[in-house]
Amino acid sequence: MSSRQTEVMPNFEQTLLKKRGSALTDGLSFIAYGAQAIANDEFSKCFAPKPRNKVISYLLKGLKAPLSIAGMGIRYFLLLPIRIFILFGASAGFFIALPIVLRLKSERLKRLLFKLYCKAFLWSWGSKIRYHGKKPVLDEPHIFVSNHTSIIDYIVLSSHGFPHATVAQRQGGIIGYFQKNILKLNGSLNFDRSQKNDRSVIAQKMREHVFNTEKSPLLIFPEGTCVNNEYTVLFHKGAFELGAKVAPVAIKYDKSWADAYWHSRTQTFSSQ
Repeated sequence: MSSRQTEVMPNFEQTLLKKRGSALTDGLSFIAYGAQAIANDEFSKCFAPKPRNKVISYLLKGLKAPLSIAGMGIRYFLLLPIRIFILFGASAGFFIALPIVLRLKSERLKRLLFKLYCKAFLWSWGSKIRYHGKKPVLDEPHIFVSNHTSIIDYIVLSSHGFPHATVAQRQGGIIGYFQKNILKLNGSLNFDRSQKNDRSVIAQKMREHVFNTEKSPLLIFPEGTCVNNEYTVLFHKGAFELGAKVAPVAIKYDKSWADAYWHSRTQTFSSQ
């Protein structure tokens, strides 16, 4: 949120005191003040997708048009099949290796398998990621907390150094399948916002996970929702009441070619 606060109706109180009228008039003035405050709400812009730079449209102009058309041909007819092959090949390898790793009961191999699968996802998207700083490896209870833009936040962070367990809202479709059958294997927790009892149960399970240093480090997104990567909203305090050290993480996406923001109320993840 911006630190600069703009006054919706300057000198509203002074103007109201100078007026002489009925109580009804005063009430209507307050209603108008509230309506303008809602209309100029700065909080809603945290969830509004920001138009990305029209790089492709720009490249199609003038003398650069032939190069841009050639680039699109390479991306869609050469690179896209390769990326699909990487994604499906990595998925096949993951599901073949997973039962073997689980049978061996090796936490180290399981972490390596999850990490490589996350890397394969990023390779298939042609992503370029720049990590700043060294990812901490702690032998005491700790959690990682990060701002939240999309489901791929988890993949980005789990592909670097070591994978994470996470806490997430239950989803349907292919994401729900991965939550129920894959992510739960590394200790990830799922909850349903409509079930009030889930909150206390999840809080207890989070504490148990955090204080078991043999498990994958827990990654939490305390904003509780996806934000458009231009702002952050208030972090819920529950993540900081576990009695564990906190390792903060910040993720910033480049929107030149695509916007990573997942507006879950209007988009499915596959249509992002």
